[in-house]
Amino acid sequence: MTSVFQKVGAMSEGDKLEIVQVSGVNDATCPIDSLRELNTTHFRGCKHRELDCGHFVMLEKEEEYVRLAVDLATSP
Repeated sequence: MTSVFQKVGAMSEGDKLEIVQVSGVNDATCPIDSLRELNTTHFRGCKHRELDCGHFVMLEKEEEYVRLAVDLATSP
């Protein structure tokens, strides 16, 4: 299963977020389950964390968080 991540708010919904080098995993579209397990992992110099709702926020800029959501409609 491949998850598609969307940037919500700062960019238009549907914009894909490239995920690289997640704790040794080199899959640019990591499964959401793996990301839930790695909720303290760094994304190439950026930090992310999981919210209670299950969404992730990534610190893309020093003072700006971008909310991420998973588009489950693309799941097989």
